[in-house]
Amino acid sequence: MCSVLFLTLQVRPNAVALVDAFDHTDNYLGSALGRYDGDVYTHLYKNAWKDPLNESVVTEGYHDYLRPVLKQQLWGPASKL
Repeated sequence: MCSVLFLTLQVRPNAVALVDAFDHTDNYLGSALGRYDGDVYTHLYKNAWKDPLNESVVTEGYHDYLRPVLKQQLWGPASKL
């Protein structure tokens, strides 16, 4: 067994306690996981909307590149009748 895998298996049961021992706040880590109020999913959703990639509903380049491919797959090849 690989030594890294062996060590990982040994440390895993105590991983949360080891990370908590450093006493970094969730705010410092930039994490919504492990929130004191337990409302993880609401805060993950709010944080996702703050990301610049989520500023618009359709991503940049969709109309130029992706939409034609999807339309072609949806309607199939043009009929030659």
